[in-house]
Amino acid sequence: AAVDSGVEQLGRLDIVVANAGIGTTGVKLHKMREDIFDETIDVNLGGGYLVLYRHGNVRLISHISPGGGYYFCDPPPNQNVCGYAITPTGNYRALSFQPGNLKVPLGYMYNPVFFIGREFAIHGGDAVPLGPVSHGCVRIPTDTSLFFHKLFKIPGTPIYVEDLEAWEKQAG
Repeated sequence: AAVDSGVEQLGRLDIVVANAGIGTTGVKLHKMREDIFDETIDVNLGGGYLVLYRHGNVRLISHISPGGGYYFCDPPPNQNVCGYAITPTGNYRALSFQPGNLKVPLGYMYNPVFFIGREFAIHGGDAVPLGPVSHGCVRIPTDTSLFFHKLFKIPGTPIYVEDLEAWEKQAG
C-alpha cells in the first residue's frame, strides 16, 4: 500500500530505502555470544538496504545504516537542538547534491543527496555498520557514494523511505 501510494503520487519507483537492523556496541564478532550473533545475522541480512531502479531494473543494491532511534542533542553551539535519531519514512524526491565532505553539526556527510531540505540525505560515511546508528540520514558506504549521485536525475528522482516490516508485508 505504501509503495503503491508513492508510485501513484510520484509516477514511478526509482529509489527505495528499507530500514531495519540491530547491532552491538563494542563487541567483536569473534567474541559475540552465539545466540546474539545468530539474531544479528538474521535481522541484519534481511535488514537495512537501498535499492536503486532504472527503467524498472535493479541498478544498485547497498547496505545502509539508517537512524538508530536513540535520543541525542547537537554539540555546541547547537546543543539546544535535541531529538530522536529517526529516518523519516515517506515518499520524497532527490532535491540536491553536494560534492565532497559537508560539515554539519553532528559530523560530516560525504557526497550527500538531500531528500528533505538540507537536513536529511543519503550520504557516504566511513563506518556503515549493519545496524541502525545514524542520526537520521541514510548512510551508505563511502565507495558507493562516489558514484551513487550519478545514477539518477537530481533534482527530481523519487525516493521512497519505507519501514522494512511494512515493505515486506506489502511485497508478500
